[in-house]
Amino acid sequence: MESNPAKARYHWRPARAWLCLIVYWLLSLGGAGVLAKSGMPSSQEFGYVIFIMLVLVSACMLTERGEWKLWRRVLWVPGSWLLHASLCASVIGFIGAMFAGRSEFEARATSFFGSLPIVLISMRRSRLFVTAEEPLQNSETKVLRDAA
Repeated sequence: MESNPAKARYHWRPARAWLCLIVYWLLSLGGAGVLAKSGMPSSQEFGYVIFIMLVLVSACMLTERGEWKLWRRVLWVPGSWLLHASLCASVIGFIGAMFAGRSEFEARATSFFGSLPIVLISMRRSRLFVTAEEPLQNSETKVLRDAA
């Protein structure tokens, strides 16, 4: 099975990816915590986490690595909002068991954990967080093929 030479392979830029995830965690849960302390309803906390997720997803789609057409990148942003709703529905059972008796954390934790897969997929599509592997030269490819 030979790989398609036109399709590049990508690997993470771990320092940027971890920094982004930590900042995302601090902004989303920290901001939702501030809203909770100010007496806002839990729906505001939930919405704030979604807003931060959509800002990050939009930034990732603006710097998409060029494999998706424009219409697909544009549809991914509102589609991620809809996907978030279905992911949160599946996370509720896990979060309910984890935060039993501590309902003040339930809304923001559900929204945060439901957004993580979307954020990771978007980050994987962005040039900010991945880099293309260098393509093999013809002589290197021949040596690897002969060794196999």
